[in-house]
Amino acid sequence: MTDVAQFFDARPSQFDALMGNGQKFVIPPFQRHYSWDEDNWQALWDDILKIHQGETQIHYLGNVLLMKQGNKVYDVIDGQQRLVTVSIMIIAFLYYLQKLINDGKDSEKNQHGFDELYRNYIVTFDFNNNLYNAKLTLNAHNKYYYKYELSQMKFKRPGYNEGYRQILFKTFEFFKDKIKEDLPDITQDGLKIYEFVRQVILEKLAVVRIEVSSMENAYIFFESLNSAGEPLSTADMIKNMLFAKYADNYDQINDKWGELEQLSNNNLPSIIRGYELPDTIISKRKLFFEIKNKYQNKQAHEVLEYVDSLIYYAHNNNALMDNNHQQWAGDIDLKLLITEYNQLGLYQFNPALIVASDKKNNEFLRAMLRIFINHIFRYQIIGKKRTNILEPIYHHIAKKIMEQSNYNKNDLQQDLTPIRIENAQFIADFAEFLTDKTRIIQYILAKYHQISLPLSTSYTIEHIMKKSTKNQYIWRLGNLALLEYSLNKQAGDKEYADKIPFYQQSQLPEIKDLANNYPDWGETEIIRRQEKMAKVACDIWNI
Repeated sequence: MTDVAQFFDARPSQFDALMGNGQKFVIPPFQRHYSWDEDNWQALWDDILKIHQGETQIHYLGNVLLMKQGNKVYDVIDGQQRLVTVSIMIIAFLYYLQKLINDGKDSEKNQHGFDELYRNYIVTFDFNNNLYNAKLTLNAHNKYYYKYELSQMKFKRPGYNEGYRQILFKTFEFFKDKIKEDLPDITQDGLKIYEFVRQVILEKLAVVRIEVSSMENAYIFFESLNSAGEPLSTADMIKNMLFAKYADNYDQINDKWGELEQLSNNNLPSIIRGYELPDTIISKRKLFFEIKNKYQNKQAHEVLEYVDSLIYYAHNNNALMDNNHQQWAGDIDLKLLITEYNQLGLYQFNPALIVASDKKNNEFLRAMLRIFINHIFRYQIIGKKRTNILEPIYHHIAKKIMEQSNYNKNDLQQDLTPIRIENAQFIADFAEFLTDKTRIIQYILAKYHQISLPLSTSYTIEHIMKKSTKNQYIWRLGNLALLEYSLNKQAGDKEYADKIPFYQQSQLPEIKDLANNYPDWGETEIIRRQEKMAKVACDIWNI
């Protein structure tokens, strides 16, 4: 029987017990910086006021995930935003208590209350150096200002360009102003300040305190729990693990990781999975464990090389998402194909295309895109077939391109056989197809009308049977066409007979033909037109 205690220890805790007892907390240098904003602060403040006004007995802040590093010293794996915010809120209350002391109001009694709160929950005493240090050690961006300014009860406003320090100061200012605005009587009475902090914040703000023995156990915990606030992501967990191997050269790997995050457009797990795909298929759920097993015993320089490889992959991935990328300069056909590929939004094939762009020439890449687009259009877009078989196919193709220098178009066609849709089936599927997805409609109609992608604003989607009709046929391809924007605007949501004069003015031959040969428009005409379109589609998306 598995003993869950070996993975984590979880218990409810008041903020008093969490932050007291001489405990210290460290935000690892590779964690995200403090980022709560006014909406977060206001939500917490509203809950504080509800406790004060007796509307609620306790407020649950969420989970705080800790990993013990030494005697009463813990790394904060998750919960930084809440710990920092509540600590700064307490500092804001202490600001008013300190002000009363400086003004000579009950100085001795107020000093006693100040010392108890300050020394137990904001700082700890360093006997070796005879000074008080902040209980919270923030990461590189926030560390100095919190340690040497806020926690020392100094409130110098940071410079305009000191963004990370600014947000800490703004947090303090927010709560300082809210205390004065919502609790004016408290600011003039040291005992009330003390009692509010102790009885409302320390005793009635609660968390679930979770201690784990390793980052791997932390990830296991995250997989089964959606904690309050913004939980640590898979990318964060991978980052933590890799940075631990490169701790002595933090700035170097941090700069590279920052570039990688920027290139990944907030989708770093997909970049990592895509990079690994030619070698192995890694599920999203197992990504952290697979990367950990692969790189936890690597040397620091190997970790840095891995991050460099991810950056290179991310650059190539971004090139595939941009038909105007300099990588495609001068190759008009390839740019058009990349535009078409992006219009479909089928980015699962990116890893194989990236391998091909690295190992093959542009001629092969053009052929590969044409073959893939036509196959996947028939199989996934029109056929709406199951997609769970696609990733193994992409993996197989990427691996073969990586390993076989003579891999060619015929090999690709053969490898796509499991998703090959023959003409008869494609015509039948196309004849029944309907969708309300604008991107897909634009793609199909642009190809059908032989208009270049991306579709310019000169054309817009026209519903021949008017859109307001309560009939599912309005989304059948047979009822959809492209029409010049000005004509579409004039046609509006009129009845078909009233639209004919506008259709006759179109420069698109198929639209003019529609107006001249169909005096009426209904379900029968939609079906007939779509069957005709299906036969043409066979040649457009030829395999």
